[in-house]
Amino acid sequence: MKKVLAFLCKNFAGFVLAINEGQKPLLETSHVELEGELLPVGEGRYELRLSAESPAVLGAQSAEGYTVTAYISREAVSVPFDDPDLYKIAASVNGAIWQTYGHTIELP
Repeated sequence: MKKVLAFLCKNFAGFVLAINEGQKPLLETSHVELEGELLPVGEGRYELRLSAESPAVLGAQSAEGYTVTAYISREAVSVPFDDPDLYKIAASVNGAIWQTYGHTIELP
């Protein structure tokens, strides 16, 4: 199975709230590699298919307070928010993750 990176933000809801209140929020991020793939299902939309083990990896991250802000493969990037404001904030978080870790990340 192919690989997909998941970009993660700790306490994303608190991060969004702080931004909406005009505060400078603390940004804690991470990323994990998962077995899976992003399949195109329409204009700019993708379906995420994960291996049987990958949900446990994401569950462990969620238990630590992390929210996925992007799934990335060589072929596609998917930001899992339909709300335009959340999408924009997640995209900003993803940019910060890429700036921080980009030099060490090898796209699957």
